[in-house]
Amino acid sequence: MSKRSARLMAKAFLHSSRRTALNAQGEPILLTSFYWRRRGPVTILWSEVRGAVTIKSFESITAKNLRSVWGYFYSSTEEEVNLHNLKYVGGDFDIRSLQLRVRNLAIVGGSLMVCEPDLPNLESVGKRFWVSWASELRVPYLRYVAGSLEVEGAESVFLPALQWVGFDLKVCYLTTVFSAPMLEAVGGTLEARSAKVFHAARLESVGDALYTESAMDYYRPDFDDGSLHWEMHPDARARWQRRDMVRHAMRVQLPMEI
Repeated sequence: MSKRSARLMAKAFLHSSRRTALNAQGEPILLTSFYWRRRGPVTILWSEVRGAVTIKSFESITAKNLRSVWGYFYSSTEEEVNLHNLKYVGGDFDIRSLQLRVRNLAIVGGSLMVCEPDLPNLESVGKRFWVSWASELRVPYLRYVAGSLEVEGAESVFLPALQWVGFDLKVCYLTTVFSAPMLEAVGGTLEARSAKVFHAARLESVGDALYTESAMDYYRPDFDDGSLHWEMHPDARARWQRRDMVRHAMRVQLPMEI
């Protein structure tokens, strides 16, 4: 549902019996979209919104019972946003408040755009995932990003469960540690130019280009056959060859000189 559609729905009149209902647990749900543009704090009482949520107030937002939104969730506020029980958003989720509380969010069907969030339960993003973080970013259960994954500002990025990214994966020039040990595929470009520590041991496929020119200990012979544009650290190949010689010597138990 587009934002224009949500505005049109907000202006339409429906009898209260057609706008709200109760779910099987007796909790109130909103059957339409929620559109708010008045001044003052915003409180959402429903456990489910079967449309989109658009909030143009710059005040705080509280929705302690809200667990799912079928459409997108957008707000321009910079104040505190408490969405403690929200688990599912079917469309885009765009809230860039530095006081966002959304610890239970697990699935976003569209794009996810947030600043300095705590996302300990996030599992998948259906489109783009853009995140700005001050120091260390950890998203422990994130497995899939169908669009691009872009990280701004983080010095360290830890994505221990991430398996694939559908388009580009890019971290900023401040990132010196990138760890995604389960990552298998990136559909577009993987760009981690400043990462001195680069952990992606299971990476098998990169669609366009790979940039790891600061990671002297990251090297993959199968990426170095000319089929992939790869800008690697100038010593990465030689360091890998020396380590490979050591491994071979340990296997055959023969003396060697390094």
